[in-house]
Amino acid sequence: EYKRLLLDYNREVRRATNDTMSSLVTAVKKGLAPHLKSLMGPWWFSQFDPAAEVAQAGRRSFEAAFPQSDRRLDALMLCVKETFVYLNENLKLTTQALSDKVTPTDELEDMHHRVISSSLLAMATLIDILLGVKLKSNGGESANTESKSHLKVRSATLSSAEAALSMHKYFIDFLKSKSAAIRSATYTLLTSYIKYVPHVFNEEAMKILSSTILGAFNEKDPLCHSAMWDTILVFSRKFPEAWSYCNIHKVVLNRFWHFLQNGCYGSKQASYPLIVQFLDVIPSEVATEKFAIEFLQNLWAGRNQRQLSAADSLAFFTAFKLSFLWLLKKVPRNSVGDSSDNIHNRLITNVLVKIVWHDYLQLSLSKNLDTIPGLLSEEATTDDHQLSHKSLLVQNVRLPIYYYQDLGKCIVEILDEISVAESHLLEVACESLLRDYLDIVHQGEKLSKFQDHVDQLASFFCSLDLLVVQNGRTWPLENLARPLVIHSLPAIKSMDSPSLVKLLLNLVEIFGPVHLFLKYSEKNDDKSYVEPYLNVFNSDFVPWCLDGKHITCSSKIDLLLSLIQEECFFDQWCLIIKYIIAKQKRSVDDKISHTNDQFELLTLILQKVRERIAGGKLRNLQRSGSLPEHWRHDLLDSVAVSVFCDLPATDSHVHFLCAALGGSSQDDQVCFLSAEAVCKIRESILKSLASVLTTSTFEWTRSAHFLLLPAEHEHLKLLGEQSLLANFEMAQFAFQVFERSLFALRIHEEDSVFSHILAALFIIEWECSMALTLEEENDLEGHKEEIDAETLLCNSSDDRLGATVHLKANLAEHIHAFRQSLIPSFWNDLRSDTLNRLANILAQSVRYSVFDTRDLGIDRTAALCSEWVVDMLRLVCLDHIKLQSFYDILLSEREDWPLWVKPSLQNGHASVKFQCEPLATEETV
Repeated sequence: EYKRLLLDYNREVRRATNDTMSSLVTAVKKGLAPHLKSLMGPWWFSQFDPAAEVAQAGRRSFEAAFPQSDRRLDALMLCVKETFVYLNENLKLTTQALSDKVTPTDELEDMHHRVISSSLLAMATLIDILLGVKLKSNGGESANTESKSHLKVRSATLSSAEAALSMHKYFIDFLKSKSAAIRSATYTLLTSYIKYVPHVFNEEAMKILSSTILGAFNEKDPLCHSAMWDTILVFSRKFPEAWSYCNIHKVVLNRFWHFLQNGCYGSKQASYPLIVQFLDVIPSEVATEKFAIEFLQNLWAGRNQRQLSAADSLAFFTAFKLSFLWLLKKVPRNSVGDSSDNIHNRLITNVLVKIVWHDYLQLSLSKNLDTIPGLLSEEATTDDHQLSHKSLLVQNVRLPIYYYQDLGKCIVEILDEISVAESHLLEVACESLLRDYLDIVHQGEKLSKFQDHVDQLASFFCSLDLLVVQNGRTWPLENLARPLVIHSLPAIKSMDSPSLVKLLLNLVEIFGPVHLFLKYSEKNDDKSYVEPYLNVFNSDFVPWCLDGKHITCSSKIDLLLSLIQEECFFDQWCLIIKYIIAKQKRSVDDKISHTNDQFELLTLILQKVRERIAGGKLRNLQRSGSLPEHWRHDLLDSVAVSVFCDLPATDSHVHFLCAALGGSSQDDQVCFLSAEAVCKIRESILKSLASVLTTSTFEWTRSAHFLLLPAEHEHLKLLGEQSLLANFEMAQFAFQVFERSLFALRIHEEDSVFSHILAALFIIEWECSMALTLEEENDLEGHKEEIDAETLLCNSSDDRLGATVHLKANLAEHIHAFRQSLIPSFWNDLRSDTLNRLANILAQSVRYSVFDTRDLGIDRTAALCSEWVVDMLRLVCLDHIKLQSFYDILLSEREDWPLWVKPSLQNGHASVKFQCEPLATEETV
């Protein structure tokens, strides 16, 4: 009954049977001994059930009966014959023999497959344990007895194994089963026989088994492939003469080619790592050049069969690399009628380059290895090195990124290996790679995927850097990078392609510009390379990288900065600045309107330098050039200061000044201008903002202007003669610079200019609010005659006034938004003297507006000024001392005491209140 239950279709029944066995042996203990031989066969069989939980239950029951491993081994040795008999009987079972006329046919077939596969695995494991494991001896007086016992067990095992092999005719029929589990188990059993019962494989057995085992590559189920490979490799190593008993090309290689073509029928990760081991066991007379051709052809053809996972890709390219290197080493030795160099060259040129390298570049071949068996023939090795247009057509197959990463690594590692053992082959390979690269550059944008090809080249050099260059090898520089630059730099400069510029930038970052552009240079203490390198830098790169062409401008600036070296930093930076300024002067002299382009270039350069300094990315500059002050230059100061004289100013002027000043945030402390230049720029900003006040019709703004610029009487006259539009353009330009570089302009706030600029912003906004109020309440006709006709924007004075108010409103709106965006900590962090100067100027300006305004009624003026003061005090946080000082100035006594202020007595303390309502009499004090 126990035997029958272990064959049941239901796995729960089989598991419960094993659990019951565990309980039984625990209960009866030594009472099991008389029944052990009859139980051992099914008991051992149950431990190889395909259902994991059933097999585990079987092992638990066995361990429950024999807790120690040596006792379990003794039990097996005692029952070896009975176990073999039981397993042999199982292997003889048919589907019909299992039938009880109730079980469905499909269940019976499944039961039969399970019984056969489990019996085969049980037999294989039994042979491995009893013949493969060296049995221990305890020594002493019992040593001889145990040795005899072990020999008896070994003899019984061998005789039982021989009988089983003969009984089942080498298990050949099981290899023909439609069940993958049975075939896999048969391969496993044959492997055990080959290892531990090799004497059974006589000549007769070789004739039967050689074709079956060596030709097993027609096995298409990946579940069988691990066991299949073990059998093939063990058989070939154990019996190398077996190859002579079969038709190698028809039976073995033909099936092997189909196996490779079909991507190992889905077992890539299991099969690819074993391919080189298979090459090692192939007879030497088989491994010829023709074999190498067909092998590589079929291996490459199967790389993309079925879905390619990342693990599959890695397994394939590892196998390809090892196989290619194996062929380079072994094939010439086994070939006749041709020199090994010619064979090597053909493998390198026509496989590694024309197939593998082209696939990496995403090029399709006019002659493809997958379809042309004679690709490596002499016809395919003509001297026509120029790729045809057709050969550069890109495949329409989009492969995953990891495929190209693994492919690039494969090529790099092959090249690195041959650089050690076969340097002449490295030269052949690198020359071919360079020819392909130059062909791509020559055809350029004619190629639909030109950018993809160049990007792949850049990725390839990154792989070279990671795998080879960083390990101290120099061949990538000498054989690839430097020749590539020498032969393609003129074409790169003429094409002006962003992809090619980035490729050049990658090469510079990997190999260093000095080694890349100076063939025999060595960086040493005498610095003899500096002068020739500066000549190359100045003649070949500065004019090209600063030509201002928008499509490549950013990339070329990156390249130019990467070419700056520590030993000649100051000379190189000076060359760049001088070239840009000279180009700007030529544009002005020739009356060509390209001056702004030079400001854009300077802006882009300074922005990129700022990013590198802030991010610590100046790898080539560790001392000189690592700090902002290293990049300061008198010519840069001069250009920045002169911008305020080059009206009309444009956005490029604003961007340049902000890039030079920095200070867009409190953390941005990178400024490329000297302290003297920053002070001059602050003064220019103040003058430009104050110029707006000269356009006002209100008398009080003149007084406010004098507060801001007390020593600028002549400047005031000059500003009065300028056009209205020019004044507003100057102010708008100055405000944009101040807003975007606030924290840089604040650094030296100990002088009065910074506080005056802040005051000017308040006053401009106040003047605008009064002008808007005047426009709303008064008849405009009475004011038109006061406006100078020369400053009109159009023929109509009404249009002129509307334009003026619009310009003021636009500027005031931006100023207001800027003031509101300043967080309280900004005002709190200002120096005490800065706040005092600001409060004083604003207090006096409010007084001037009250005393000197005649265009509005006193009540409206009082209301406006009250709003200004409240808004200012809400924004600028003054402590009680500064606030008292502010009020002392604001309310200081004068002949015409301000009628909009009235005394107030609260809690015994004198104070004042703002009186916004109209007062009854002017005599009120």
